[in-house]
Amino acid sequence: MESFASHASFFPCTQRGYRHRGTSSETRRHRGGSLKRLHRPNLLGFGCIGLKGKPWFKVLRGSSCFPQRGPYEASEGTYPGGGQGRIGDRQEASFRKIEAFLTISSPSINLVFVNEPPPKNIRIKINGKEIPVPSNTTLFQLKSQFNPDADLIIYNGFPAASDFPLKQDDEIILIEKGKIPSAEEFECFMMARHTPGIHQKIKNSVVGIAGLGGLGSSVAVALARVGVGKLILVDFDVVEPSNLNRQQYFVDQIGMPKVEALRKNIAAINPCVRVETYQERLDRSNGEKIFQEAEVVVEAFDRAEEKAMLISIVSEKMPNKYIVAASGVAGYGDSNEIKTVRFSSRIFIVGDQKTAAQPGMGLMAPRVGIAAHHQANVVLRILLGEEK
Repeated sequence: MESFASHASFFPCTQRGYRHRGTSSETRRHRGGSLKRLHRPNLLGFGCIGLKGKPWFKVLRGSSCFPQRGPYEASEGTYPGGGQGRIGDRQEASFRKIEAFLTISSPSINLVFVNEPPPKNIRIKINGKEIPVPSNTTLFQLKSQFNPDADLIIYNGFPAASDFPLKQDDEIILIEKGKIPSAEEFECFMMARHTPGIHQKIKNSVVGIAGLGGLGSSVAVALARVGVGKLILVDFDVVEPSNLNRQQYFVDQIGMPKVEALRKNIAAINPCVRVETYQERLDRSNGEKIFQEAEVVVEAFDRAEEKAMLISIVSEKMPNKYIVAASGVAGYGDSNEIKTVRFSSRIFIVGDQKTAAQPGMGLMAPRVGIAAHHQANVVLRILLGEEK
């Protein structure tokens, strides 16, 4: 490409001085002579040179260098030597070369439409089924897509009332109030308020319960509601009226074997729980056989000698199993006195350790229920691996 400097000899003067071929020294004077510098910078930093009086020439008018001028043209003017005439063809051709050199063409912009990659998928659970959804999906968008009529949205175990983006491994349950769920949906709907992941860990667990009175029947109901996979229930007795002040039975079940009445009640609460029953007295001859499948055994007998016998059976014959016993749950004393004590690595005892049932100190639903739910919670923690 030709440089701008190669055309300098055709300018009346250059950036380095007021110079023109063939001019006298008088015409090179800054003041009092014919030449002067007009400070109108162009893109390359040079000035435009002119003469007093009429302009000697006009260059590149209307270009990006001189935005308020007209188009390029060669015009009549006063030569430095004083004569009139037209600027020669040589100068005009040179000016055209300079104009071409300085002209900045508009950049060519090619718009290329590129499809954005689809958002990365995340995996969530909706009504118990694992599915992939775009990572920018929100809770309400999911509801609109899967069940617009849902009245209740359970998000990770908690009712949600506002919209927000979903994240990996979220669990969402959509429930229509008043509508009976299908058998397939029932279990996940029932466990919707659980802490996420809990049900999957305990749904295949097996727990044995010895004695189905106030403690045992309440522990069984609590574990059924939690969703323990299988319960082994042992009791030789039948339901009678004095049981109803604290035990999980009903008037129309009076006279029924407790194991059968409780099986029926558990089925009405959570039909997904498997129940195995033994209507017999538990002793050293049958304890190991009955509870061989259980991971945890709950002691819920009334008498102290029965409690000691069961703890002995489990500790001696099934040392790898946990046992959760109770002692001191009678009366209406301070609820906070009922505590859970780890007696040994695999034996837990719930109660205040002092308030036994006796004349003048009866058994009533509130305190018995508190102790029973202590026991149920210890069982749950054991099954979740929190009590190793």
